[in-house]
Amino acid sequence: MHNDAGCYDELRGAVQKLAGSSFFKHPLKKYRAYKELIQAYMKGDEGRSGGDGDNDFHGLRNELRDVSRLNIGCGHDYVSGWLNIGLFPAEEIPENALADTGEGLVLNFDMRQRLPIASGSVEYIYASHFIEHLDFQEGIGFLKQCHDLMKSGGIIRLTCPDMEMWIKKYSGDDTGFFDDYKSLFSPGIHPSVRTKGEIFMSQVHNWGHKWNYDFDSIYHVLKMVGFGKIVKKSLHESGIPEIRALEPDIAGRKLETMYTEAQKE
Repeated sequence: MHNDAGCYDELRGAVQKLAGSSFFKHPLKKYRAYKELIQAYMKGDEGRSGGDGDNDFHGLRNELRDVSRLNIGCGHDYVSGWLNIGLFPAEEIPENALADTGEGLVLNFDMRQRLPIASGSVEYIYASHFIEHLDFQEGIGFLKQCHDLMKSGGIIRLTCPDMEMWIKKYSGDDTGFFDDYKSLFSPGIHPSVRTKGEIFMSQVHNWGHKWNYDFDSIYHVLKMVGFGKIVKKSLHESGIPEIRALEPDIAGRKLETMYTEAQKE
């Protein structure tokens, strides 16, 4: 399980290196190398516990005592004034450790564990293209934790691929949408993938995705864990300050993203 944009954002630098290498000019070689990178990141999940809140993480709790804004699944898009949370190679940031990048405070942390922050202390949570990297039960557990961490009146914003939109594009035979997706998200799509069905399945099964949501589904799980005022939004339409700094205005994201906000009542 990797974050913002899952492996897409987290591996962006590595992909750029691949793209510039003459060895990887052949699309199949580039695809295979990209898949190996994803598998290497995914392998880092082995041995990570789901967590039950018993872990104090020693000094981490004290270091996070003043945190009230969480940017979960940040990739390498850090926002100053927020705790930017992602999974990173240990040589970049040690596991369960904080780093001050100069652009923002960054925590290498698996959010399937309990974040060592006091209940009722968080005002805003932004989680971009993260929840689809959790299976259904993990997703519910993550949202339960978010609800517990948040203050009354706090806002959570989730973005993820919009399953309903994908289905409508498929059933409407919108070949332009599928061509655009393949172009924007190459080299993470196998070069042999051609049809709209194959491209659809590459979204469902690639990038470390474990679940997909339409609005009814995300509404259901948010309501289940106690959130209210659940609303579908658009890009940068938000009750969260600094949303433009948090939310990337890039073609790949705008093409397929569903934006949802909810409030702890």
